[in-house]
Amino acid sequence: MQEQGKTVAQTARELGLSENTLYRWMTEFKKDGEQAFPGSSQLKPEEKALWDLQNKIRDLEEETRS
Repeated sequence: MQEQGKTVAQTARELGLSENTLYRWMTEFKKDGEQAFPGSSQLKPEEKALWDLQNKIRDLEEETRS
């Protein structure tokens, strides 16, 4: 975008997005790089770790109820 000399507003219009969405995506990419957008049904490593821990807690709670 910047290499092509386009503004955020211009690029957002061309893509049919709001400027806020494009700014958010840019911020996420700057923060997380290639892992910012892992794809559908994929989690970032830290999100997957949290999800796994939550499942483990749920399993342990169910075991103690039995």
